[in-house]
This record gives sequence, structure tokens and C-alpha cells, in this order.
Amino acid sequence: MATLPFFTRLEIMKTTAAAVRSYHCHAIKRLFVMDSFGNIYPCEMLKVNLGNLRDCGYALRGLLQSTVVKELLKSIRVKECNCTWECAIQNSLVFNVWKYPAMIRHAFFR
Repeated sequence: MATLPFFTRLEIMKTTAAAVRSYHCHAIKRLFVMDSFGNIYPCEMLKVNLGNLRDCGYALRGLLQSTVVKELLKSIRVKECNCTWECAIQNSLVFNVWKYPAMIRHAFFR
């Protein structure tokens, strides 16, 4: 079994059982979703439109410095959202170095 999908399923089970997100989400900071019209969303679960790339001259950095984004980042940080979207969880696992020892053990020493 591949390591990243295995740990993703573990996080989904922990999140579902505890009814609170068990991982540190990187939505907006290292992951976002863009639809076919150029609208930017923090993830597939949060349907908050952060803006449109066309409206800001395709400058994503400017779009991500808005007050709406800052408030949403604060909300994500204190775990007000609770999702089991596999892409977001895998992204968060890749950027969480504290999970690396367990993933390395699983990948090479099981």
C-alpha cells in the first residue's frame, strides 16, 4: 500500500471520529482551487469565492492579500472547517515534516 494514501485515510478516519480536523490545513497558503472562469476558492469544500484572476490582472498575490482571505486563513487556522477532502489532506501531509518519520517507517520498515 502506498504511504501517502495510507496516511490520508488515517487522517480521514481521525477527523471523522473526532468531528474536528486532525491535520493542519494548508488551503490558500499552498493549495487553492480555480474554476474554468478564473474564480479562486480556498478548496473544494469551502465555497467562498476569493475573487477572479481576470479582475486583478492575473496577479494572484494581490488577490490573496485581501481582507476576506486573511479572515478565512484565521478561520482555517482555528479549525472552524472540518473536511475530509483527500487532495487537501495529502497536500497538508506533504508539508508537515512532523509526519515524515512515521511515513518513512511505514514506507521502508513495515
